[in-house]
Amino acid sequence: LAVPQSPNQRGSQIKAQNQRKRNMAGKTMIHDKSTGKTYVGSFTPTATSTAHQQLASAAGVSTRNAVGGGLRKDTGGKWQLNQKSESINSQNGYKTYGAKSCGVAHGNRFVSAKSNLKNGNYFTVSNRGSVNRGSKKYRL
Repeated sequence: LAVPQSPNQRGSQIKAQNQRKRNMAGKTMIHDKSTGKTYVGSFTPTATSTAHQQLASAAGVSTRNAVGGGLRKDTGGKWQLNQKSESINSQNGYKTYGAKSCGVAHGNRFVSAKSNLKNGNYFTVSNRGSVNRGSKKYRL
């Protein structure tokens, strides 16, 4: 039989679960190939636009000049760069085909973006369009 939990115990469990989710939350990333600038933000898809489209709009970047991906921590806490953006990469012809790789661009398209992220040479973008120089050096 399961032992009933007190409201405090249950509340503590929920807080811990939410903290784990925040720690695993990803970041949206686009790299403007025309300027060599990389942008990172926390955007959520809506009914009318993807997270990558929102980031590009807030940063003032044309999606035609960009490659899109994301950053997420793995279970060991190391940041990983994914190279997937259906809305950006596939419209620019960077798509590789196959059910699991839909919207994934070739790794060579991310060399400059990866370097920028590792060296802290990128910009953070808020949902309201504030653009600031990034400071974190992602260990990818």
